[in-house]
Amino acid sequence: DADGAHDCEHVYRVLGVALDIAATEAQSDVDVVIAACLLHDIARRDQLRDKHVCHAERGAEKAEKFLGVSIADEKEMIFIVAKTEMKNAIMRSIMEKAGLKSRARSVVFSLPVTDTAGLRLQDIQ
Repeated sequence: DADGAHDCEHVYRVLGVALDIAATEAQSDVDVVIAACLLHDIARRDQLRDKHVCHAERGAEKAEKFLGVSIADEKEMIFIVAKTEMKNAIMRSIMEKAGLKSRARSVVFSLPVTDTAGLRLQDIQ
């Protein structure tokens, strides 16, 4: 494999982190976590051979055939940068209109932003 960052050690690092996370989640299926980690870069070589191939999409197709289960489709992410005092209202509004019980089945999470590059924040009235 020409991509040294995605060697076997990479898979083991991903597996280690995933198992640490799974240990904190009450309903995690460790067998699924292990299988997902071992297969997560299964199409990396396809992408190295053809730059138009998305290894994540091709890998999901290969893993689905191998495991006999459907892998969740890739989701889009929307990032909103807002003042801290507006965070809860924004998150509540998104969940009410597009949360898990809606057709969109959105998940909302918040991360603190301490620095940005290429983003000019404007005061929100």
